[in-house]
Formats: sequence, C-alpha cells, structure tokens
Amino acid sequence: MHALTSFINHQFVSAFVAFALVGGFFMPLATNAAITSLNLTAPNGGEMWRGTSNITWTQVGGVAGDQVTLSLSTDGGLNYTTSIVTPSVDVTGLTYAWNTLFTAVGPLSDGSNYRVKIEAPGSIFDTSAANFRVDNTKPVTTATASFAPAPSGWYNIATGIPTITLTCADTGGSGCGTIRYAWDSDVYATYTVALTPSQGVHTLHFYSDDNATDALGVRNIEAPQDLVVKLDTVAPVPPPSLTLLDPI
Repeated sequence: MHALTSFINHQFVSAFVAFALVGGFFMPLATNAAITSLNLTAPNGGEMWRGTSNITWTQVGGVAGDQVTLSLSTDGGLNYTTSIVTPSVDVTGLTYAWNTLFTAVGPLSDGSNYRVKIEAPGSIFDTSAANFRVDNTKPVTTATASFAPAPSGWYNIATGIPTITLTCADTGGSGCGTIRYAWDSDVYATYTVALTPSQGVHTLHFYSDDNATDALGVRNIEAPQDLVVKLDTVAPVPPPSLTLLDPI
C-alpha cells in the first residue's frame, strides 16, 4: 500500500492505494469501498404485497460491484433461511423487483409473518422492522336476492320486487377493497347499498378487488360475474270495452 496525496477543493487529501508491479511499472489496483451502513426501506412492516413488488434500501460506502444478499423470513424474523435472489445483487441498485409468485421455494403462501433481511460482508445488515403480508388470492363476490323468484324464474306481482345485495369475501387476508357493479352495458359504479332492478330482463355484472398491491399499484381483482334478473310486476292493462250503439 502506498500513500498518495492530492490537492482537491483547496485541501490536501491523502488516500492509500494498492499497487502491483507490472512490466517494471507500479500499476494501481482497483479497490471497492466498504459498505458501512444498510437501511431496508421496504418492506419495513405493515405492507400488503402481491405479485411483483420492489424491495428497496439505502446504503453508505458501497460502490458499483459491491454485493448484498436478500433473504426472507416466514416466521416473523426468527429465521432468514430462504434466499430471495441468488447469489446476490449490486448494492448501488437500491431496489430489487421481487416476484412473490416465482420465488426459490415457489409461489409464496398467503400470510402475514414475512420479513426481509439485507446483508453485506462484515455483518452489515438490516431487517424489516415488523411483519408484512403477502396476498396473491383474488376475492370472491356473491350476489344475493332478498327473496327467490317465482318458479318461472320471474319476479312478478305475487312475489314483489327484490333487492340485490353484493358481498365480498377475501381469503388472502388483505381484506376486500371495492365492489363494483353495472347493469347491462352501463358503466361500472361503486357498490354502496342494495340494488333494485328495473322492469324487464336485465343482467347485473359485478366484481371486487382487495387491498394487496404490487409495484404498479395493481390489486388482486376477480373476473366479473353475472346475474340475470327477470322482473314484471306491472299489471296488464285490459283492452278498452266496446259499446254497441243502437241503430238509428
């Protein structure tokens, strides 16, 4: 190692540089600066992730080419035994796009005990401060009429006019987001209260999303479902009666 002194920004700066003897000349060897600090910024606890989500961090001291490992805990931080990226990733990238559906152990199970660890040589590391959730399961929406139609499949004068209630169930754990519906070819609207069909034959389209998001903000969304409602509660109008006039 040799000490080099240079004049930078009106100050003398000294640095130690390694040299190798090549062809009778001393040539400097490239050296990587040591990573002195890592700060995992996401996931850091409380996130609800699906699909591909971005693991992000900040660092001090590292230069391009310096590597860090990313590992996963499935037990709330007790053990980090699953590698997220093999073998490592450049520390200066500051982000890693992680597909939770295609990991080293296959698709991750829905759950809320996940944490991530980022680590550099020399036991420099950081972990998620709290657990985050992974939810890759689409919610399911159910449409329920307040009562059944007549045996013919129609709601009529005898049955009355029903109301249609939409309910969402989310087994993935992030919770239902928004229920949307549309009658026939109308534009989808947000469901808030029970729906009342109009006279005639109409198709109710409906679906839900949940609260898990990926790197693009996209949620788990179920495919739209349909319910056909037939309603005729209008009494028929009798034809006008005929009055026979006496001939003159």
